[in-house]
Amino acid sequence: MKGNEMGLRRIRRGAWCFGLAGMLFAGIPISVLLPVQAQTQEQSATSRNAIDAAYKAESQAHIRLDVEAAMEHMTQDFKSIDKKGKVTSREEYRETMAFVLEHAESIQSNTVIERFALYGNRASVHIKTHVKGHMPGNDKKIHVFITTVRSRDVWVRQENRWMLTRNEEISSYLTIDGKPEHSG
Repeated sequence: MKGNEMGLRRIRRGAWCFGLAGMLFAGIPISVLLPVQAQTQEQSATSRNAIDAAYKAESQAHIRLDVEAAMEHMTQDFKSIDKKGKVTSREEYRETMAFVLEHAESIQSNTVIERFALYGNRASVHIKTHVKGHMPGNDKKIHVFITTVRSRDVWVRQENRWMLTRNEEISSYLTIDGKPEHSG
């Protein structure tokens, strides 16, 4: 494999990683959630605001290229599932994110909550994450990757804080240097 192809492969993997986190699955089927007490609008709004704050903190960690801060809201058993069904553990996700943040010139991300449902101590959150980064390839040139990922996240309330336990990619679109990339 040529050096430039290896560099682009790393950029794709890094963009996929952010598509998982900012780009990650958290969708537990409704049948697993089972009926729970109806939540008040105030409880739902408070929970949504706390989870939105965690997404914003993750985006700020990306800007600082700080992998530990970007992952502090994830449970130890966190799993990410890409749109093809490949499961990535928290440690694998961390390794990929660490590689990207170590080599990136810059990363900016923004996550928007599109749908939110609260089920007791669980929340199902549909998000759209937009990530733009500058990263050198093996050709020593800086490449710009832009990705937009839609995913379902499952959050659980543990020890009085919301933690991301699962992320499932629904769709993603990636460009590198303005050219669409297609995952094989």
